[in-house]
This record gives sequence, C-alpha cells and structure tokens, in this order.
Amino acid sequence: MNLPNLEKFDPFLRETFKYKAPSLPQDFKEKTVTYAPLILILESLLALSSVLTFFGLGTPFLNPYYGYSLQVQGGIFYLLRLVVLVFTRTLRLIAVKPLINRDKKGWRLVYLSIFANTIYDFLAFDFFGLIMVALLSFYLLYQIEDFYS
Repeated sequence: MNLPNLEKFDPFLRETFKYKAPSLPQDFKEKTVTYAPLILILESLLALSSVLTFFGLGTPFLNPYYGYSLQVQGGIFYLLRLVVLVFTRTLRLIAVKPLINRDKKGWRLVYLSIFANTIYDFLAFDFFGLIMVALLSFYLLYQIEDFYS
C-alpha cells in the first residue's frame, strides 16, 4: 500500500516519534500490539452509536461523541466530522485483520486514519484534538512500528 503524498511526512514523524522521543517499555509495546485489533473494534462500535444518533436511530447515552456533536450540530463541521468518523473507523476496521497478522498494511491503514483525523482537527480549529490526539496517536504508532513487517 503506497501513500505517496502522505509519505512526505513519514521521515519527519519517524524521526520525531521513534528516535527522538523516549521509547516505551518493550512489554508495553508487545501488549499494545496484541490488544490493538480488539481496541480498534471496540472503538469502532462506540463510534457507530454516533452515526446512528445522527440518523435518529441511537441514543445520546450510548454516544461518546454526543457532547461534542451538540457544539456543532447541524453545521458543516458536524457533517464533515461524521464523514471523517465513518472514513477513519472503516479504515481501522479494515486494518484489524492485517494488524492481527502483524502486516505493515494494517499499520499504514491506522496511520492514514490518524492523519485524516489530524487534518479534520486542523480544519475545525480543534487544536486540543490536533495536539493531544495526533501527538499521542503518532507517538504510539511509531513506537510499535517495528512489530509489523
């Protein structure tokens, strides 16, 4: 899987999060790689309730994004957030099988989903999401990169 436009950022992100940042303990990395597919499935199921709520089929009590959606409900960013949510969670669900097999394709799909979220956060001026979620996600992703071939 080749992502030519996104690969321009890869050397900078790898240098920053893999080599310059402090390394996570090996045991933590191994557990993260083992449980990552399960976490992605659970995360996608929780996000499904957000999509159902958008169409009036869910309940706000099951929707972890409900408070956020109230802030921008009905606006272009709410619709864009929904599209990004569906896109990224679909990528993450597709990535589950390759991640279980420790295939680099799964790692790249998660990379793409994090990148899509980062772009959305930038466009929506969600700087907390941009800084915290993107930094933590890329940090963790590059720390476990060596487990995938």
